[in-house]
Amino acid sequence: MVNVSPIGRNASTEERNAFVPYDAEHKIREKFIQEIKKRFPDIGLTFSIGQPHAPLPSYGPVLIVGGQISFDCFPTGWDKTYCLRHVEKEGYTKIHFFGDKTFQVFKTFA
Repeated sequence: MVNVSPIGRNASTEERNAFVPYDAEHKIREKFIQEIKKRFPDIGLTFSIGQPHAPLPSYGPVLIVGGQISFDCFPTGWDKTYCLRHVEKEGYTKIHFFGDKTFQVFKTFA
């Protein structure tokens, strides 16, 4: 997975807070993703920018939530829940995900 931040990962809290309404109005991240898809139509990536998505046909029900200033790029089917199919076999009963925004999804936290 690659995390892309149009304003930079080192943005201050003030810059992050200013970017949120600017991005909401100008759709910077959405336009960035659309440009990537246009230039690389066969790349096989999925993008998440903090909006709920319908289930992915090859992977099942997924709700993607995101942060304030960035979006994630990953091979289709390899979102942040990818590891769950591997650690589940080890008998873990709790998995914790940390990020700047988390919401309850499917009776777990994603």
